[in-house]
Amino acid sequence: LPASCACLAIMAPANAGLARDAHRVAVFRVEGMTCGACSSTVERALSNAPFVREASVSCITHKAHVVIEPDAVDAVSALIGIVEDVGFEAQLLEETVSPAPGRPSGHRLPGFPGGGVTGG
Repeated sequence: LPASCACLAIMAPANAGLARDAHRVAVFRVEGMTCGACSSTVERALSNAPFVREASVSCITHKAHVVIEPDAVDAVSALIGIVEDVGFEAQLLEETVSPAPGRPSGHRLPGFPGGGVTGG
């Protein structure tokens, strides 16, 4: 990244403040972002989707963490389309399902990297 990249000074941790109740979290690699304005554009676009609870995007890590309603259908492909519509490329890295507090630990969906049960 160029030394003048504004995102170096303004980015919070990518997963700060993510929802704590039953939800799905999709993590995407987002290509083409070079500054804070880029990540803000992607974050705003993702946050406006009706099935998105929260979105956090970092131009430093080139990742988007998106908290999705647990019953949303075709959310991942819709989110990729949203990122593409604002001029960037997105690839799903991981999708995790987390239950409400007091229920068994979350798990990764089969077929995604690291699929199976996770600790925690």
